[in-house]
Amino acid sequence: MTTTRIALAAAADFEKRLRAAVPGLNGNLQRWPGKLTERHAKDCVDDLMAFRPDVVAVGPGFSTASVLALAKQLDQLHPEIEVLVVAAPSPELWQQAARAGIREVVAPDAADEELVDALRRTITTVQARKTHQDAGVEDFDRKVVVVRSPKGGSGKTMVASNVAVSLAHAHPGEVAIVDLDLQFGDVATALGLEPQYTIADATANQELSSTSLKGLLSTHASNLYALCAPTRPIDADDITGNDVTAVLDLLLAEFRYVVVDTGGGLDEPTLAALAVATDVVLVCSMDVSSVRGLRKELDTFTDSDAHSPRRHVVLNRANSRVGLELRDVEATIGRSIDLHLASSRAVPLSMNCGIPVVDAEPASQVSKQLRELVGRIAPTQTTATALSLPWRKRR
Repeated sequence: MTTTRIALAAAADFEKRLRAAVPGLNGNLQRWPGKLTERHAKDCVDDLMAFRPDVVAVGPGFSTASVLALAKQLDQLHPEIEVLVVAAPSPELWQQAARAGIREVVAPDAADEELVDALRRTITTVQARKTHQDAGVEDFDRKVVVVRSPKGGSGKTMVASNVAVSLAHAHPGEVAIVDLDLQFGDVATALGLEPQYTIADATANQELSSTSLKGLLSTHASNLYALCAPTRPIDADDITGNDVTAVLDLLLAEFRYVVVDTGGGLDEPTLAALAVATDVVLVCSMDVSSVRGLRKELDTFTDSDAHSPRRHVVLNRANSRVGLELRDVEATIGRSIDLHLASSRAVPLSMNCGIPVVDAEPASQVSKQLRELVGRIAPTQTTATALSLPWRKRR
């Protein structure tokens, strides 16, 4: 297993708390007893590097300026090192932390479970990077997976969220999902998230960078990052195709897979996502209007002069007895169905609970079929290296 070395800049009492929260750290954690100063941040980095850390964790009690200065130096000199900061979070701190390359900020009074979760996410990111480096992989075939359905209620968001979570299980920290159903997007609900920021905040930032964008992403328990839809439908009017292109370009610089959920129509933001898509998942259900809409969508791709992404046609609730047969669907759309998803009570239950069905009912038929779809998109998936630390189980 991969060993992750943690350098802790903190007082002795915080080291004691961390070791109690995560039994078995032993020599993986070493405390640096020095003082952080904004003026001598580079010297502090030099001292910390004596521990050859993979993660630098900064405990409470230091000034914000000194912590940010240290993080900036680490980001510039040692970008392979992840930084976790224990400090009172605020919107201003999150923005500053994102610019400094800090992925995790935890409140000093947070429960031990929150601290452990943040450290776990940080180490998962480090170990996933090490796994790829050990395999001699320095760059990836990055993919933009756009999920489409011409008719609401076909299961598009369910498919998008479960595909993203399944990819994140295999590639922790390397997958992002974007909700481009800008007026009524449900990705946040499907994932059980309450986002502090949305794509509206990202596109309103005139100086958006890949680092600042990270600070606007919500984090799912699967180590999936989410850029959720605006909370107010009116904000959708301010988001252009150029905005979407810029956001996707920045995400692709940081993530191996970007999954995009879309609205029902072919608006400018959706067309911008389709223009860079490597894969398009087309979802329809067993009703006439959905099937006819899919035929029109397929005709649009055929008539387009744009690049041709790989298409995956998914028939949702395929075993429903509603007077349509599979042969009728395929005859109408003019091609075969690539994947059938079974009708399952587990799906609406999982959506209502905000837990993707691949997590809520991993052994169910529909979960296996969704993983089959992921296998079509990413046929060379590998499982990320397991964590080497004995994390405390949730109560």
